Amino acid sequence: MRSQKVLVGLLIFLLLPAACRQQSNEQTAPGHQTGVRGGRLVVAERSAPLTFNYPLASDATSVNTSFFLMSARLAEFDHDKQEFVPGLAESWQVSDGGRTLTVKLREGLKFSDGAPLTADDVLFTLKVFYDKRVNSPVFYDAMLVGGEPIKATKLDARTVRLELPRSVAVPEEYLSNIGVLPHHKLEAALERGEYNKVWGTTAAPADFAVSGPFSLKEYVPGQRTTLARNANYYKRDAAGNQLPYLDEVVIEAVPDANTALLKFQQGELDILDNIRPADYATLKDKPGAVAVHDTGPWLQTDVLWFNLNDGTDAQGKPLVDPVKRAWFADVRFRRAIACAIDRQSIIQNVLRGLGTPPSSVVSPSNKRWAKTDAPRYDYDLNRAKEMFKEAGFQLREGGGTPQLIDGSGHPVEFTLIVAENVAVRKQMATMIQEDLAKLGIKVNVSPIEDKAFMAYIRQTLNYEAAIHGFSPSSPDPSAFMAVLKTGGQQRYWFLNEKKPMAEWETQVDKLMDEQAVENDAAKRKEKFDAVQRIFAEQLPAIPLVVRHFVTGAKTSLGNYRASFMPPRSLWNADELFWKKASG
Repeated sequence: MRSQKVLVGLLIFLLLPAACRQQSNEQTAPGHQTGVRGGRLVVAERSAPLTFNYPLASDATSVNTSFFLMSARLAEFDHDKQEFVPGLAESWQVSDGGRTLTVKLREGLKFSDGAPLTADDVLFTLKVFYDKRVNSPVFYDAMLVGGEPIKATKLDARTVRLELPRSVAVPEEYLSNIGVLPHHKLEAALERGEYNKVWGTTAAPADFAVSGPFSLKEYVPGQRTTLARNANYYKRDAAGNQLPYLDEVVIEAVPDANTALLKFQQGELDILDNIRPADYATLKDKPGAVAVHDTGPWLQTDVLWFNLNDGTDAQGKPLVDPVKRAWFADVRFRRAIACAIDRQSIIQNVLRGLGTPPSSVVSPSNKRWAKTDAPRYDYDLNRAKEMFKEAGFQLREGGGTPQLIDGSGHPVEFTLIVAENVAVRKQMATMIQEDLAKLGIKVNVSPIEDKAFMAYIRQTLNYEAAIHGFSPSSPDPSAFMAVLKTGGQQRYWFLNEKKPMAEWETQVDKLMDEQAVENDAAKRKEKFDAVQRIFAEQLPAIPLVVRHFVTGAKTSLGNYRASFMPPRSLWNADELFWKKASG
């Protein structure tokens, strides 16, 4: 998942005051509880991390662990205030029409090993992002401005000047991507061209020097990751106590949802995110030591797409059967498929009502930026039949079993891959299989282990159709660059497309570049609305549903306030604490 144009952030209606952002020494917002030191927090992820080196992370577990828990950023996003606040940087000044940021680091910053954190480390972090040998699956794209890198200059040990190729609407977005890395630990490997070999899952805890609230204590392959409190973390609470409160965070790899639920019910897990709809219905009215919450639609949109990647595999075989790729490339085929999918039935039967049909590729939770009047493809089999007919397909309905054939007599059949460990997506795939069978289309549903699934859609590219999620963790339009722009690394339907091949792609690329530097909010929305309209017309990926984010935690966990934004229940891990001794 070379996921987001921006990794942290939420809805920004206005920029913070333009000249200078300053934060007091108090790091916790009014009303937050002052916690007590000690204890461990046990949570679950579907899989173990693949790396602890966040610029190399492409899976959710690795990002959550290495970026959100082990790294601190120049600017942080406060999910309570829903605004950017200073992080490792105590202030920044914006000048030159928004093109230059002068960033001032806090005094006395240290990494977890006690080494000073300075401007040299900020410059090194940007160097890692832009190194083609590193080929960061997220941060290379995320830190380009109009396709060009940011120029960084050290002014003194605590001050960095960042020169952007052009002005941007929200410069804090870029600051929030910079989780500062230690040049004293990693620079030699970068210079040798071996950066991708460091801080992997076989690295020793002593190898790490991190800026975030927690550092690696132990990794048991495929089972658990234990993070220990960083005694040099920069934040303090309102009473002056150093954060984090917790001594340890343990991340269990629990791929099976039934096992995760059982562990949660038995008290072995303190937090359980992504609770299944049926489990939420079971747990929500039960009093006890845990409480569950429906936080509403999240930013992720579940989508179906057809593989348009061209080229051949290592054996010289086309990545996609040319006959099928011709179907998939026809927008009328994609529109007909969209009309044949009963989203409301998926929401009721798979999600138990805990879902919302999207009006565009942007989640409806993104109230400022989602276009609500984009072209729609509501469930309508007759409309789907007409669209297939216009595209040259014929529906044979004799004999009791309908069959859709193309103009050359080929029956329409394709294989739909889905990640094995995402139960609701497997169920969605089964319902889509049933829906399309009504129009004579044979869909072979193929659940695949998560790592292999990601390899199909990101590397080998030899599959026919897939269900996955577009998961920006910022509602800001620039967070969709990796999904919408040619060459973006969430543009899975045509991941290996190097330059736009259709006029609509050129239009989208141009509009996305323009909105990124547009400071007039109304004009920016017009441009992003136009992008969503074009996307809905062309349907390179078919939006299915937006699931609600459902989570649960022990009631004795203090300062617990789950967010629908990643890292969800752990966005404020540094201030979580136990009100009383945990089991």
